Amino acid sequence: MFFAVQEFVRAGVAGVSIEDQEAPKKSATLAGRRCISSEEAVGKIRAAVAARDELDPDFVVCARTDALVARGLPSTTRWRVCLAYATEGGADLLWLNSVESREQLRAACAAVPVPVLTIWAGPRPAPRSRSSPSSGRARSSFHDRIERSRAGNVGAAPRVSRKRRRALEAWSAQAEASPWGRVATADLVGTPEVRALEERFLSDAHQRDYETTFGHQPN
Repeated sequence: MFFAVQEFVRAGVAGVSIEDQEAPKKSATLAGRRCISSEEAVGKIRAAVAARDELDPDFVVCARTDALVARGLPSTTRWRVCLAYATEGGADLLWLNSVESREQLRAACAAVPVPVLTIWAGPRPAPRSRSSPSSGRARSSFHDRIERSRAGNVGAAPRVSRKRRRALEAWSAQAEASPWGRVATADLVGTPEVRALEERFLSDAHQRDYETTFGHQPN
């Protein structure tokens, strides 16, 4: 851990999250999670903090824990585990997975003297962001919102095509009606940057014709 963190710092990374899950890791949304001992986890955090302090005190060490839902971990020890990561390990903040109630969130923030990041796993609706100060929470993580949206759109496209003959026209109309407009594909894939690199490094004989060939007019 010491070596890895120092390599992260040298690479310009801003911070690292250190988990206490037993390998192989399970998703923070799934069952079957187990934690290593708190003593081992604290040792990993301490190593990360020591490595950070030697090179960059602004580097952030986050302790990510599944203590709330880990198999075999008594409820009476959960907050002691979280507290140890902050006080004995020296973590800058605590990432607390699978919070199921506002009471749990308040208890965590009261027990731990560092900011708390949470992934909400309780009933809907989830606490609103503006309620954070009253709960003590520092931040909420909506870690898979973009991935799920993308997966949903990918799955919807072939389904629409099967049910509607003019699916392409329907998709195009939907894109035009979006308040954000069509996806700027060229910007998404970095076309301007690619062209700049070609102009910089290719000889005149190998430059591509972007002015008269098909596609020179943006769609």
